[in-house]
Amino acid sequence: MNGFHKIHKFILFEITNNCNLSCPYCYIQKEERTIDFEIVKKIYLLNPYFNILSFFGGEPFLYPEYMLEIIKLFKKAKHFTFGVVTNGSLLTKKDILYWIGKGISTWKISIHRNSEIWLLEFFEDLKRRLKEKIDVRFVKFFQTIYDFEKSEWIREMKKYKYIQFSAVFPFQKNSFSFFYKPSKKCLIKHVNTKCNFNIYVDIDGFVYPCLKIHSQKYKCYGNIKEDFEKIDFACKVFSNVIKKCEIAQLEKNRGITICELFLS
Repeated sequence: MNGFHKIHKFILFEITNNCNLSCPYCYIQKEERTIDFEIVKKIYLLNPYFNILSFFGGEPFLYPEYMLEIIKLFKKAKHFTFGVVTNGSLLTKKDILYWIGKGISTWKISIHRNSEIWLLEFFEDLKRRLKEKIDVRFVKFFQTIYDFEKSEWIREMKKYKYIQFSAVFPFQKNSFSFFYKPSKKCLIKHVNTKCNFNIYVDIDGFVYPCLKIHSQKYKCYGNIKEDFEKIDFACKVFSNVIKKCEIAQLEKNRGITICELFLS
């Protein structure tokens, strides 16, 4: 397992499908409910294969107390750090520092309006000071590449030296994004993007090998409450596939990575 642990391995799970915003590109059907804790305990049993638990929604920060309860459980495994996918609208500077203190080191924040400039500047300063202790990426959604190219966003994001950015096109038939990494000072196109061995668990406990294919029901591993042994075995097998994928990632394809699982 030592070699395997060199790869970031995410459990991305849907803590809620409730949200305080109504973004036009979001596929989540909003309901005021959270994932059952019995499902969370089953997810915890997969901890030997993963090292990052990432909260997904909906908007996770609608349920901060439940997030703390889940973090407390997963900290028993010692090797876990935590991530969150959020719209950032419920956060203050004090909140961000609090959650970093609780172990959330991977932040993916969607950008919706100009009022979020303070978030960019605050995380830029945090990343400058904490460096490798946190990973921060801001995401902005565009309907078309034309909308992206005519926007000021490309120029704006180059002002920042530490935080990363992605431009995503949810309405396009093919899955791709543009990724800006300050250290490289360049824009890279990703097709279906690099796989870091994510599994995605939806609010009902159905497990998929990737968030991108959650709509392809025939690729579902099963429900973690009923098919745990099957899912556990799949995680063992898939880990070897991802190790091979990591070696070829980016180099052979000049920055463009294609996921065979997604295309199959």
